Amino acid sequence: MSMKKRNRITIKNLKKIIDIIEVKNIKETESYNYMRIIKENINLDRAKVLYFPIYLNKNDDQGGWYISDRDLRVYINNIIEKNPNATFVVEKQMLKQITNLKAKLIIVNNIMESIDKLSDYYIKKVHPTTILVTGSVGKTSTVGLIEKVLKPKVLRIYSKRITPIILKAKIMNYLTEDIEYLVLEAGLFYRHHVKFFSEYLKPQIGVILNVLPEHIGIDHINTTEDIVRYKLEVFRYATYALINQSDNSLKEVKFLENKIRYRDFSIESQIKEVWDISKFNSKIHLYVNTELSKIEYQAAFDIGKIIGLKEEKILNQLNHASPVENRTQKKKIYNHNIIFDGDVSGVARFSLFTKHNYKNAVLVIRALTANGEELENYSELEQFFSRFEKVYIFDDVPEKHILTSSNVEIVKNHEFIKKIKKDTMIFYHYGGYYRKFNNFALENLEKVIE
Repeated sequence: MSMKKRNRITIKNLKKIIDIIEVKNIKETESYNYMRIIKENINLDRAKVLYFPIYLNKNDDQGGWYISDRDLRVYINNIIEKNPNATFVVEKQMLKQITNLKAKLIIVNNIMESIDKLSDYYIKKVHPTTILVTGSVGKTSTVGLIEKVLKPKVLRIYSKRITPIILKAKIMNYLTEDIEYLVLEAGLFYRHHVKFFSEYLKPQIGVILNVLPEHIGIDHINTTEDIVRYKLEVFRYATYALINQSDNSLKEVKFLENKIRYRDFSIESQIKEVWDISKFNSKIHLYVNTELSKIEYQAAFDIGKIIGLKEEKILNQLNHASPVENRTQKKKIYNHNIIFDGDVSGVARFSLFTKHNYKNAVLVIRALTANGEELENYSELEQFFSRFEKVYIFDDVPEKHILTSSNVEIVKNHEFIKKIKKDTMIFYHYGGYYRKFNNFALENLEKVIE
């Protein structure tokens, strides 16, 4: 697997970007090809590393969001011992903690401010066309498809959940001068998250895929109307709006001159063109034939058209594309084709995973995501069982007692798959599989669920 191209920076250039008080044990000619922020260890193929030991506060919009409080500054002496060639950006008050007199240090007034200045520097230097994707389900897959369409001059930023500090770290390291397009997802966990991405990156193209009630109950998000309002921030600075106008909650969004209106809520707008991504181009060959896939692929197709790519090239890229980051995949069990969902999944994702367009299909539930995901109630799954001829649930699934539909059959192993007709598509759901196992294998699927 080839490494992404990374930015290199010298001490001389660094001094022009951030406010440096003093440097210790470093030559002016020293250069760096990786900037590390949020990990204690540095193992990067002998990369010369510039390390920022910071305090991560879960309530801090710079360093926190989704993680618990962690003070990486307490590890500094251990990191210095393990990585003597690394250089550390530290604040003046941290010097008394550092015991190694040979440590390479850059002393600044404020580490977070230095990170901001470096990130801002690369955004202004490269000035990419930024594409921001939000929605309740399908963000990662859509961003992966957009990346395939725009290759090779595209940077896709990915993390299980992108926080401001992760975003800035990726920009500092990977937003190189050959990049023309920056594409990423904007999740709405807290109500201000999409707004942060929009204000910080000011995307030229904004995308809303769908709205489902999975966020309700978090950070004063009480209704789907709240979700729509907070997600509409993705369009505030955009020139192009891509929106799923078949979504029940998004149908009411109106694009007026210099304004976007939703019920009694409105935001200022610079939108010049609106693209309805629910209008599917039949020339696109879907990897998996579901309604969600149609929206994901159409969004990537329309962005290719907006950018000015030839339709033939866009279709060629999409028709050979497969999902990224362990999203829905095609696999085989006993020589039967299955569509495998092994990601962290709750009811919202499950509802769209099962909305398929196959003539004959059955569903297998091997496991649900441990403890639910975002306050999910698994009794709500049953409303989607009618989409299948049969639903097979393993007898060691703890939640099986709440699933009582007439087409449900309890099974003990995978032998039943051998009896399923070859022309039947098998949807296989194992929420959180890839948190337990690295690779897809029948022997892993057979293991008793703890």
